[in-house]
Amino acid sequence: MPQPSLQAAYHPDRVLYPMKRTNPKDAPDPGWVRITWDEAYSTMAENYQELIDKYGGETIMMMSGTSRCWCMGAYGVFPLLFQSPNRVTPYQVCKGPRHFATLMQSSYAFSWQATVDKPRVMVRWGGSTEMSNYDDSCRMTVDSAKEADAFITVDPRLSNLGRESTIWQHLYPQTDGALALSWIHVVIENKLYDELFVKRWTDAPFLVCEEMGPTPGPMGAKMQAGFFQTMTRLVCESDLKEDGSPFRLMCWDAIQNSRALDTLVGITGNWDTPAGNRGGTTSFLRTIDVNFGGNVNMGGMGLNVQCVERPGEVEYDPVFNIKLHEAMGRPFSDDPKNPYPTEEEYCDWFVRASGMTWKQMVEKFQKDGWWDCKAMTLKSLEGDPEGWLDAGGTWGLYRRYQLGMLRPDKKPGLTTPTGKLEIWSTVMETFYTDETDPLYNADEKYHDDPDYAGVEGHARDILPDWRPAPLGRAAAPEMEAEYPFICNTGRRIPVYFHSEHRQLPWCREQWPVPRIEMHPADAEKVGVKQGDWVWIENENGKIRQVVDLYEGIEPGVVNCEHQWWYPELNQMGHGFELSGVNCLVYRDVRDRHSASSYLRAYPVKVYKATPENSPFNNPVPCGEDGKEIITAGNDPRLKEWAVLNYGEGE
Repeated sequence: MPQPSLQAAYHPDRVLYPMKRTNPKDAPDPGWVRITWDEAYSTMAENYQELIDKYGGETIMMMSGTSRCWCMGAYGVFPLLFQSPNRVTPYQVCKGPRHFATLMQSSYAFSWQATVDKPRVMVRWGGSTEMSNYDDSCRMTVDSAKEADAFITVDPRLSNLGRESTIWQHLYPQTDGALALSWIHVVIENKLYDELFVKRWTDAPFLVCEEMGPTPGPMGAKMQAGFFQTMTRLVCESDLKEDGSPFRLMCWDAIQNSRALDTLVGITGNWDTPAGNRGGTTSFLRTIDVNFGGNVNMGGMGLNVQCVERPGEVEYDPVFNIKLHEAMGRPFSDDPKNPYPTEEEYCDWFVRASGMTWKQMVEKFQKDGWWDCKAMTLKSLEGDPEGWLDAGGTWGLYRRYQLGMLRPDKKPGLTTPTGKLEIWSTVMETFYTDETDPLYNADEKYHDDPDYAGVEGHARDILPDWRPAPLGRAAAPEMEAEYPFICNTGRRIPVYFHSEHRQLPWCREQWPVPRIEMHPADAEKVGVKQGDWVWIENENGKIRQVVDLYEGIEPGVVNCEHQWWYPELNQMGHGFELSGVNCLVYRDVRDRHSASSYLRAYPVKVYKATPENSPFNNPVPCGEDGKEIITAGNDPRLKEWAVLNYGEGE
């Protein structure tokens, strides 16, 4: 989308120069004045150092936005610079939990699907990757789904591509884990597992104990004759009938859900195989280097080359890091002869494995186009003198655990302590003590399942398991009367990327306000219709969004848009509290292993916004001065944002 990209790069409100606040933070006018970069770096260095000297580096907490290339890595140097562990990146609420899950049980980030190979059975578990995701996943998802013999969608709402599914499993929110374990149950009971993989590459053969009873909990597994069998029924026939249990099999525990899926992939022989789940594959650049300057898509590698001139005095993020290090007197590089490299030297260092400078690589890329990753890997296997394989070129290779390509010691195996896919996780076993887990003692009111009574917390996590979510209907039925709807959030919107682009005219014209999806039957119950502003409320707060009637969502479940703010409101926070669904999220309930937020399936109530129950007697969200937000594509304020600012002129 070139038009909104230009609007983002040259937006009239974009900060083009270092600015300094001259009035107190609570003043209506911050009093911003332009300063030089030298003054900016020295001011930051002085204040950071004062905090470090007085309180220690851990007093500084760092946050970064997301991107499709290097921005999170660029800010990754701050924990070292400040000596603080308090760092938050989008990774922690994005793909981080599933990468963390595979890291503790198999290998880091083995949760990607092969992009070129086409699976016979395509399973998409949640998300709408066909309409909003990064790299080439949109195209890959659609192509794989169309060409598969069977396409299964697991999602509480019917997405665009989900309509084409052979099977749409519209599960009840919070029950992904139960469904994943049920699939494992079916695979084991019907001997559909890959026997060779299970024997050779999992830890199942080491867990045989004929005298041992089943582990408590829904998984209820024991190992038998080198394999495991579930002892507790996970699904009964009534669960699968059309008029059966409403709990039709989203899991609040991100790590355990991901572990169950990783186990399912492994025992069915789809771990690092053609069309199976894979880790990163690259060309002659290492994975970490690709995140800086390259992009690997559909078998080719290109470069993230600057395509527009930087407006004003905008600094390249890595250069910002280097100069801040210099201002604080801390070496950026481990080369004592060159502790503060230039931008050119920094870029050259990242692509050193190619044997070219960054400038040479860019020239070659712009002249010859994308590199063929598969051809590079094949050449390296034939004895490539440039050592592409040693530098990480593994495109087109499968079952790399057999080739010693995953472990630092180059030995065959996965990257776990045992070298196996650890269904019984030694990481979990080692991390948690033998004492009863205090985290679950504190929330005992949410865990009345007799299978768990008195069971030590850590013992319930060594195997992938599932338990009712602490705010779900089963665990907290007393909340249903006050908050009758289960709220999901985080669905993909094709116009926006998380919190980005609400200030871009083209995007805001297409999608001017946040929407809450409701089933028509639910809307009728609460007396609202399409396009009405409604309050969404729970014990944490309340926000407003616009009703979007949708029959592809379960009755009793609503789906809110996330990360909304209003740049047209000239006030602190830009009105994020008016419609930002994260204001409803329970801050004290998190994934106990990764601390991921409870962003799915929490209780809310929904009712119509009226002049009588709304500030300024206006159901439409307003700023502190009573001025309405932009609600339509013909709002004249959008034209003000359409003026492109190149620095000193327009």
